Amino acid sequence: MKTHSPDKISVIIPIYKVEPYLRQCLDSVIGQTYQNLEIICVDDGSPDRCGEICEEYAQKDTRIRVIHRENGGLSAARNTGIEASTGQYICFVDSDDFVTETFVEYLYGLIKKYDAEIAVCPLFRLVSEQKENSMPDGFEGGMSPEEALSYIFLHAKYVGVFAWNKIYHRNLFSSIRYPEGKYYEDSGTTYRLFLASNWIAIGKEPKYYYRIARAGQITSSGGEKKLDKIEFLYQMKECFLSQCPQIMEAYEQFMLMSLIDIYASVIDDKISRETCELVKLDLLSEKSFIQKNGWKLSIYRRIQVYLVLHFPFIYNFLRKAKRKWSV
Repeated sequence: MKTHSPDKISVIIPIYKVEPYLRQCLDSVIGQTYQNLEIICVDDGSPDRCGEICEEYAQKDTRIRVIHRENGGLSAARNTGIEASTGQYICFVDSDDFVTETFVEYLYGLIKKYDAEIAVCPLFRLVSEQKENSMPDGFEGGMSPEEALSYIFLHAKYVGVFAWNKIYHRNLFSSIRYPEGKYYEDSGTTYRLFLASNWIAIGKEPKYYYRIARAGQITSSGGEKKLDKIEFLYQMKECFLSQCPQIMEAYEQFMLMSLIDIYASVIDDKISRETCELVKLDLLSEKSFIQKNGWKLSIYRRIQVYLVLHFPFIYNFLRKAKRKWSV
């Protein structure tokens, strides 16, 4: 009797200036318990030895394909990988992160169990090589796109709109690509992929190690870059107001906290006073919008808003201290 072979899954790894972390990333992907993989390494014009390391690994594992391209940014590298992929499903791993050996198997199992087009798992936040933390209480089940968006906005720290802790049916990318020339591109793309889906599987087991606060990382430097995220936040807001207003309560909480972090970052990076004031106005307008619509901020959130608006340097000090010492 003929048995059905498992679907091929394309793992896309965009690569740029991550030489100290790349081997750990590649080792974690080639060591997956799910074997039917196509591993696409997109060397985005990396000036270090990343391209050589990729070629070295391709010589050892025939599932690895290496694409060398001129530097075009993370979105362009992801899009290059999507266009070159041949798998029935697509997932992403950032080259300074790594995954558990059951990462792909777990997500693919959720896809099949819940007959979904996207599956999501929580992540480990790797604060240093020794310190990590993960979402304390998990949930597993199938959800509509609207329910799943509400869930990831309410659990943004450990699930979020990231591109990489998820697996997607390739048909979702038939008309969707990551916006090139922009930072925080997954903020402008993940919600579109969710809304294009019929059903989404949520997993409760963390399988992805996200290395936070690495030097050179977009999220840890370059306040001006975070202004792209504000643009995507308002695009999402406009979309949800017109298409699925039932998720606005969860989204407004996510948007408010995103603006708090962005404002704290631009203050910390000492960029132009004009830019700081513009971000502060965005934050104030969102706080006002939420209050007018009856959404009640928790005491913890109120303290965060108060500190970041009136004592941003104290807020940044406390935020960094918490990141450094929390596990």
